[in-house]
Amino acid sequence: LWKLRNGGYMAKNDKLDKTQANFLTEAYKLRARLYSEHTGRMWTRFNYLLTANIALFGFFLNSLFEKMPPLNSVLFPIGGIIISIIWYVLGTQDRYYFEGFRVQTQEVEKAITNALGIEQLEKRVFAKPEKVKTSFLTKRWQKISLSRLPALVPLVFLLLWIFLLLARILI
Repeated sequence: LWKLRNGGYMAKNDKLDKTQANFLTEAYKLRARLYSEHTGRMWTRFNYLLTANIALFGFFLNSLFEKMPPLNSVLFPIGGIIISIIWYVLGTQDRYYFEGFRVQTQEVEKAITNALGIEQLEKRVFAKPEKVKTSFLTKRWQKISLSRLPALVPLVFLLLWIFLLLARILI
């Protein structure tokens, strides 16, 4: 059964009227568009903050080899720590909304397929591709999936910056 807005239910075999079909279609398009747009924004932010960290790392290395005040070689790691913390917070929030939009899109997709009486749609948009052969060059590791990178990479940089700061202070 599929719950209708008016509180009633529609059996899987009942046909959708044009208004319901249009609503579901538009809801799916909207959620898919939000998901896609958010993903684009997430990776744009990721790229900017990655570039900022790499540039700061370059300045840090330059400060070690050039005759710069020792304070500079401490300020760069502190700046890196601040950028990495901000990047981590943004990355975790991006991942939260990424997952939320994906779930919403899947729910609308499921409502459409249920309302149409489709038990199993072979090429569902977000389903795991069953027929893809895995190999050394073709894998999907859940623990290091692309959607996790915006939250994991900032932590790696944060640890690097903390290590560099401690090394610079203690040495």
